[in-house]
Amino acid sequence: MVMGRPKVENPKKNVLHIRLTDAELAELENVAKKLKISKSEAVLRGIQLLKNPPRQIITRSMLPGFVPKKIPKHSEGIIPED
Repeated sequence: MVMGRPKVENPKKNVLHIRLTDAELAELENVAKKLKISKSEAVLRGIQLLKNPPRQIITRSMLPGFVPKKIPKHSEGIIPED
C-alpha cells in the first residue's frame, strides 16, 4: 500500500523563480503575512487582479483641482416639505 498526498485534478508542477529586491521581498512577505496566505498565493492573487482588475473607486486625491458642486440640503428644495 502506497501512502502519500492525494492526487489533485490540476497539480501545480511548474516552478517559477523570480528576482526581487530586498524591499520587494519584504513587501511581498508583509502582504502575505497580513492576509495570512503564502507568498505563492499572494503572487497568484496578484495575477488574478491583473487579469480582472476591480472597478476603481475615484477619490478626491486622484482628481487634483476637482471642486464638487454644492449639494443642496433637504431644506433647499430637493425634497419638498410637507
